[in-house]
Amino acid sequence: MIAYLQQKGFPEVALHFVKDERTRFNLALESGNIQVAVASATTIDEKDYWYRLGVEALRQGNAVPLYLGNVKERIKILENVGHLPLAYITASVHGLHDVAERLSAELGENIPTLPHGKVPTLLMPPNPIMCGGDWPLLRVMRGAGHG
Repeated sequence: MIAYLQQKGFPEVALHFVKDERTRFNLALESGNIQVAVASATTIDEKDYWYRLGVEALRQGNAVPLYLGNVKERIKILENVGHLPLAYITASVHGLHDVAERLSAELGENIPTLPHGKVPTLLMPPNPIMCGGDWPLLRVMRGAGHG
């Protein structure tokens, strides 16, 4: 039944009948359901599954703030994924000293050093005409009635 639903183009329906985490992960990716894919990847916890999840998340556009020139949002993203040294450098380079001080307290002795002399700067993309947060995620329909 699961294979039939998948072949007929309803992986999101098949997802509701599957208990095996690896199969759930594959169906979730196929149907664009990031939330279920994250839950399955957390249970499986293998490098390949995390990589595939990352590729799908990028495809869906959940990394938009990194490209919009919003430095505070970049720092927040870097912090949330555990890249504190990079978040610290980003805050320091952009003159956000209060954020840099807070991060340096968290880093303790592991504070990265910035090169002396020429002040590093990042290229800033032009401001977007419209900015409404992350791209919309695909909606997953419940049940087979898509009518």
